[in-house]
Amino acid sequence: MRKIWVIDRLYASTFFVDCLTVDSHLYTLTNFENLNHYLIILLIAHAQHKKETCQ
Repeated sequence: MRKIWVIDRLYASTFFVDCLTVDSHLYTLTNFENLNHYLIILLIAHAQHKKETCQ
């Protein structure tokens, strides 16, 4: 349950952050073990889209 909360917070915060923070989220997600594989893919795709809109 705690992991779900952490990921939910990461996902929500990517809507409001700058590009550098998105980079740190991507790093966190790629090093966050034992999560649902599809959830990770979804979140990384969202963060990468956010990065593209920043540039």
